[in-house]
Amino acid sequence: MLTETGLSVARGPMTREQGRGILVMWSSLRLSVVRHLGYLARFLRVRLRMASGQADEQRFRGWLETHAEEALRSVGVTAGATLLDFGCGAGQFSLVAARLVGPEGRVYALDVKENLLRALSQRADFEGLGQLETVLAEEGAGGVALPEASVDVVLLYDVLQLIEDQLALLRELRRVVKPGGVLSVFPMHVGGERLVELVEAVGGFDLREQEGPLFNFVATGPSSP
Repeated sequence: MLTETGLSVARGPMTREQGRGILVMWSSLRLSVVRHLGYLARFLRVRLRMASGQADEQRFRGWLETHAEEALRSVGVTAGATLLDFGCGAGQFSLVAARLVGPEGRVYALDVKENLLRALSQRADFEGLGQLETVLAEEGAGGVALPEASVDVVLLYDVLQLIEDQLALLRELRRVVKPGGVLSVFPMHVGGERLVELVEAVGGFDLREQEGPLFNFVATGPSSP
């Protein structure tokens, strides 16, 4: 019959073929919805894991700052040691390290921000920490102005994510650390898996221990060329 729009609409009982067609369409639609819901669920799980990981990193950063002496002692910072705090910022860890190594040791506090280093130097002078030396690095430069195999401990805390060529930096740190020395890394915003991949690509380090998101590597053999 004709409808008001002039289109012809067949009326009558549904045929078997029509019924099968509707079932096929409904099954395809249901599978598509289920598939997309699965994608959404996986996406949400990944986002939740990322948010949880970031929260864990923030909590650990807070613990590390309030327990700096305990953490550095566990890394192996002792009296008479030479330490490089790469990307020291305001120098919280550098100051603690300088107190631990004592007047017979040495702490190199390296950063690209001159104003922070100036304030840190003044703080060290006020506390009588002549063993702390600030080092102004050129932004974007991969080198560290220290002799080969001259450092017992390197701290790389919450800074690796700011480095464009991370492999080049790790190679340079391997150059300056002594055999048996320690590279201590808190890879905030980078992640442990990525950090281990980078260190393995550089070579010359073995993972000594991992405490949460803090990784301590020991230098093996001669330094890298």
